[in-house]
Amino acid sequence: MILGSDIKCVSAFLGQKSPEEREVLFSFLSAEDAAKIQDLKKPCTKNLQLDQLLKRVHPSWIAPFLETYCEEDQRLFLSVLGENQQSHIADVLGIEGPFPPLSQCAETFVQKTLTEWLFPEKEQLEPLQCLEEHPLFFLFEISYPHLKRMIFFLGLHDLAFDVKTVIETRILRAIERILSSSEKNRLSELMSQGEKVQFAHLNLTGWDGDEALFREVIASRGINRLGKALSGISPSFMWIVMRLWDQSESFMLKKLCIDPKNPEVKAVLIDQVIEAKQLSEEANP
Repeated sequence: MILGSDIKCVSAFLGQKSPEEREVLFSFLSAEDAAKIQDLKKPCTKNLQLDQLLKRVHPSWIAPFLETYCEEDQRLFLSVLGENQQSHIADVLGIEGPFPPLSQCAETFVQKTLTEWLFPEKEQLEPLQCLEEHPLFFLFEISYPHLKRMIFFLGLHDLAFDVKTVIETRILRAIERILSSSEKNRLSELMSQGEKVQFAHLNLTGWDGDEALFREVIASRGINRLGKALSGISPSFMWIVMRLWDQSESFMLKKLCIDPKNPEVKAVLIDQVIEAKQLSEEANP
């Protein structure tokens, strides 16, 4: 009998085979194990490896590790990262490029060292192919700037709920000044639709019109909605996705990943995330 998460691995393996091959392989399983596999939800179709995710890890996770090395070694590590990672981390470390490419052998060794530090629990993580399919698995694939736009669009649900109660002209004018045309259009749509899932009021009364603070608050509301939508998802999924975000945002997401205890509310939030993702693609500058 196949035990524990191994049944998911077997299911993922079978899912990569043709119908004829699956039929033959199923014949080698016990009736009990075959039934378990048939009852499993569809496995994830993503085929990402940790090494592939390395160049998408947010710089805030890598910089603290590199700070413990001398500049010569820092340059070696930076040479195996993406250009965006190099730029951000070099600024933090106070060093300048270029960062010359390494030989294939040296690059493999440096990548392995960095991956093992960033993903020390990788042996305890379920392979992506063994995770059950989920409508929010696209979070593995979108870029960090795209993710930031998506979260802001998601946070507009809270603003739409609150802005109807705002009577101060200065606040309404400040919001009008800050939002882009696509953000204004979305806010107008949400205000006309009515909000299905409501959280605590934003309380804009004391806001002084600062754009950075405004966007930070709206984004935090978006992270709250995303956290509720992700509640109950595989810890392996969450662990990896967090490494693709800024550390502070990742910890906020983890803290807010609380089950709303209502399947209908969770389904609405998942739909809102998917819609925000589509809107953020259309609004890509």
